[in-house]
Amino acid sequence: MGRIDPAAVTPEAYEAVCGLAHHARRTVDPVVLELVERRVRLLHADTDAVPPPQADPAPAPDSPDGSGRRREGGDCGGGEVSGGTAVADLRDTPDIDERQRTALALTDALTRLGEGGVPDHVWDAAARVWSERELAELTIAIATVDARNRQAAAGRLRARAHG
Repeated sequence: MGRIDPAAVTPEAYEAVCGLAHHARRTVDPVVLELVERRVRLLHADTDAVPPPQADPAPAPDSPDGSGRRREGGDCGGGEVSGGTAVADLRDTPDIDERQRTALALTDALTRLGEGGVPDHVWDAAARVWSERELAELTIAIATVDARNRQAAAGRLRARAHG
C-alpha cells in the first residue's frame, strides 16, 4: 500500500483535527501561533514539507468542510505558514517577549515529549506569564500543530498551517 492522505481517507477524523485548529486560531495570539508552527516544523526537521506561501489552487467542489477548497494534505481552512528558519535563534534574543519565549520552550517540551513529560521548570516558567486558560489553549494549539505535522510526515504530504 502506498502513502495516504488522511484527510481524504478519514475526513471525519480530519475535520475533528481541523476543529481544534480553528479553535487555536481564535484563542492563541497569532504571533505566538506562528512561532509554534515554525518551531514544530523545525523540530520535526520538516523544512522541505512546508513550502513558502503560495496561491490556493482552484477550488474543489468535494472539500470536506464545504468551502470548495482542498489541498494536498488538507489545510483546515487556512493557508500555509512561512518558512521555519531562525526560530531556534529567537529564544535567546531580545526580539521576543517572555510569553513568546516560554511558548517556544513549551513547544519544545511537548513536541519532544519524553518519559518525564514536560519538565517542571518549563511548565513553571510558562505558568508565571500565561493564565491557566491561556496555557490550556496553548497546549491544545501545540498538540494540534504537532499532530498535523506528524500526519503529513506519515503520508509524506505537505503540512499546512492549521488555519
